[in-house]
Amino acid sequence: KTSAKGYAPPVGEDGVMAVDDAGKITVTEGDLVSVFNADGSLALVSSVLDSKKPATLQYVYSGALPRLTEIKDPVSGRSHKLYYNTDDSNSCYGGATKPPGKVRIIDSNGEEGGMLQDDIIDDAPKYMLCRIKYWDGTETRLWYSIAGTLDRIENPGGDIRDYSYEREATAQFFIAQYGLNNLDAQNALALLGPVNQVRSSLATDWLARQSNAVTPAETTSIAYTEFVKQNETVGCVMRLRYRSPGCRRWVG
Repeated sequence: KTSAKGYAPPVGEDGVMAVDDAGKITVTEGDLVSVFNADGSLALVSSVLDSKKPATLQYVYSGALPRLTEIKDPVSGRSHKLYYNTDDSNSCYGGATKPPGKVRIIDSNGEEGGMLQDDIIDDAPKYMLCRIKYWDGTETRLWYSIAGTLDRIENPGGDIRDYSYEREATAQFFIAQYGLNNLDAQNALALLGPVNQVRSSLATDWLARQSNAVTPAETTSIAYTEFVKQNETVGCVMRLRYRSPGCRRWVG
């Protein structure tokens, strides 16, 4: 915006801005067109190449804190919708029931709470993505633990994938026993690390058919170590371990 109430793009850019009668602002930069509402929030992102006959996907944003809420195909008229926990509840799941947690989650640090019998699924953290509804009515749901970690992705057709993280088990232990504001719980949350265990949809199907709990069930485990270089600590993936009912092998 210039002092004469016009618009001049930043140095080195060639953006063009237009304002319609409703106050919506359109900024064209290269082949990208961004449309903003009158309050300045992002409304739509599309391609200038589609100005006459739109064919590429359109990305729609909405909300007081704009988030991607719809992906449209202008040719078929189909769209995918994205739902977030904007009201600090589970309404974003559209009435779906929380799944049971994973059979076991484990920390490799061996501290108290390093292994739990059950992963504890909680409401989605505020403003996080909960659900994607596809044009055919099927859905993908994202489930989070009481530690705020993304622990399960539930895709159409019963395709379920589980994830665990370093110190997640410790954090869940202290939160479940003493509450979220407990000092040990907060310290564990502050130290939450990268993914340390993945369970595929095939392993989840196998687990569902077992009559007894498995420790752990068929998983891919990722172990980490640290090395010091010029007084800097750098995390490094050391090995992957695949567990299955009848075999075990190491990679790395």
